[in-house]
Amino acid sequence: MIRSNEVFVFYLLIMLQASFINNLKLLNVRIANHTVLGSSTILECTYDLEGEHLYSVKWYKNGDEFFRYLPKSKPSIQVFEKSGIYIDIDKSNSNEVVLKSLELSSSGTYRCEVSAEAPSFQTVFQDRDMITVGTYVTVTVRYYIVEYDLIVFLKKKKKKKK
Repeated sequence: MIRSNEVFVFYLLIMLQASFINNLKLLNVRIANHTVLGSSTILECTYDLEGEHLYSVKWYKNGDEFFRYLPKSKPSIQVFEKSGIYIDIDKSNSNEVVLKSLELSSSGTYRCEVSAEAPSFQTVFQDRDMITVGTYVTVTVRYYIVEYDLIVFLKKKKKKKK
């Protein structure tokens, strides 16, 4: 006669073994450390499903979701408004998000989060920081024997509407 705790242990061992067979892996999150005001950049998220089925890929800036890819939804891409984030939807997909017209407020901590479908519902994520800087001019100032480099960042002012 089999005891209930022996059945439980057997079930637990099978579940543990199954969890090691398919393991979603986040291979790389690539984000430029520094970007220039007004330019574009690519946020790249590379993962290996290892036999799992993709449920979602989500992108966050400073903890707020701004991009979601759900392969089984129509449309598969959803975008959420966030200050400093302008997405080129035509060039974005499950592995890349293209940001355009970067602003100084585009700076922040970005997270890629990848989730698998049932039964594992496994989720992996990784954070990277990005800083957007204004265009700059380097001016060399010579004073006596010491030489200085002065870096000035330029920011366009918005014209007031009359």
